[in-house]
Amino acid sequence: MQAAMMKDALPLAAFGETAGKIFADIQRSGRRVIVDKDRPAFVVQTAEDYEKIIDLISDIRAEQIAAERLSKPMGKEIGFDALLEEFGFTEDDLKGWEDVEIE
Repeated sequence: MQAAMMKDALPLAAFGETAGKIFADIQRSGRRVIVDKDRPAFVVQTAEDYEKIIDLISDIRAEQIAAERLSKPMGKEIGFDALLEEFGFTEDDLKGWEDVEIE
């Protein structure tokens, strides 16, 4: 995540001493809303809080995708014995494979 944020980065010194004090306050409090003509225009927050929000959004999207996939029919279900039969294997063919490690 940090690499993505760094492409739009500006050095803190570019904002001057007054902004530095504001940013120090944001560091303590977590975030500030900047208004323009009495309307919220920007939210300035710590990078840590930003990353938490992005991670949360990513988790929510993953949950939505999973829920959507689980709500759809999975298709034809096939039992283990039917699978063996379909591919021409028997239980005896599988003996000894339980000790094989696949990396």
